Amino acid sequence: MGTISNEISKQKFMNELIAKGYSTVYENGVPIALCKDKSEISNTVKAIREIAKKMGYNESLGVKVSKALSIPADTNVLDSISENTSIENNDDFEESAGEAV
Repeated sequence: MGTISNEISKQKFMNELIAKGYSTVYENGVPIALCKDKSEISNTVKAIREIAKKMGYNESLGVKVSKALSIPADTNVLDSISENTSIENNDDFEESAGEAV
């Protein structure tokens, strides 16, 4: 587990990503920027690496696809989840793992 200083640094990095318009999550001690689809991963990786470099942030970071960001605003989310998600099907989880940076 990281030190308090590292955790504060990670929180500042996440705050900066949010200020730049990225949706973020914090998973297993790693700040992660979320994309709508796989085509955005490469550009997002480049962009958040540049943000990290400018901030002097040298800790872990990541990028992955979030299917929740891809759901149109007029879609009933509960219907979408029940139609597209299966606990028995782990392919969705592996596919959305994204790219560790």
